[in-house]
Amino acid sequence: MITRLFGWLGLLQFAAGCTNDRVPSAVESTPQASQSAAPTSSSVPKAPPTRERAQALTLEGLSVGFERPSFSPDGVMVAAATGGGMVTLWNALDGSQIWTVPCGGLAGPVAFSPDGRTIATGHHDNSLAIRNLETGAVVHELLGHQEDVVAVAFSSDGSRLASAAWYDAIRVWDTVSGAALATHATIRGTWTQVTWFPDGKRLLMAPAMIVDAESGKVLLRFGNGVLDAVELSADGSTLATSTSGMGLWERGARIPPSGDFLWNTSDGTRVTKLPNSDVQQAESIAFASKADRLAVLRKGKAITVSTISGQEVVSLPVKFMNVQGIAMAADGSAVFGAGSVSNELKVWTWIVDR
Repeated sequence: MITRLFGWLGLLQFAAGCTNDRVPSAVESTPQASQSAAPTSSSVPKAPPTRERAQALTLEGLSVGFERPSFSPDGVMVAAATGGGMVTLWNALDGSQIWTVPCGGLAGPVAFSPDGRTIATGHHDNSLAIRNLETGAVVHELLGHQEDVVAVAFSSDGSRLASAAWYDAIRVWDTVSGAALATHATIRGTWTQVTWFPDGKRLLMAPAMIVDAESGKVLLRFGNGVLDAVELSADGSTLATSTSGMGLWERGARIPPSGDFLWNTSDGTRVTKLPNSDVQQAESIAFASKADRLAVLRKGKAITVSTISGQEVVSLPVKFMNVQGIAMAADGSAVFGAGSVSNELKVWTWIVDR
């Protein structure tokens, strides 16, 4: 599901800003990191990535699996919903536990604020909370959803939080006061993801729909049914979608029922169909923020790197079946992946340009 694929975005967005001599912080282990205080980015070691590399990080105090983890903006903390309705924060350098707190119901999505001071947690008792990052204490409890909260996201300036519940209204909150700023009750769906556009005026709701954050007006629709993967480019101008047979529509006309497509978010027109998209279903898509490239993870078998115009750059074999999400280096020179096995977090690196 899209939610599971995109739960890794915190780490992967951090990785996407890396250059060729930098890998995500969770790849390297630092035993000296403190268990009682959040680590700092200055303690993150540097190492040159190889063609394909995998490292495992065991998370302290975790005896069962976790779901939908999220990494801090500097990549040195990881938070996730765990068994028994708990949310836990770990040091991503050595796996030590910083805190664990109950949520009053089964925990769901987790998101860090851009400034790294607070964390938002969605719960399966229809509530969500903004928490102090250092302690896990609730700063604001946000009530109003009628169903399980399945997606949360901070705006780029951190002033607003968007939340979506299963077939329920989309809500926007003030992160300072905790007040509800907007409730878009007329827009309901089986939401799996919410993403803010860089302009702070629009929301991408998956399955692919673009909504005005203030009024709730649906600006564009890209999907009809469940999509396998959805991703927005760093500048918000291009949307990538993947579907394995539910069908997409372009200005009222049906297009081929399966494949990976790029769309112009300003007018909803289809830009191109990506290479190899008829061969294998996509699980995750990632854009390079400063280059004309994107990468597509295809069912754990290969990563296809192509240009925005649809020209294939390289196909990278994937030996590990547990890769659940990917991101690209800012310059498009490397692809980073993350996944989990039991209580181990694994991080991979693939080099695009030799």
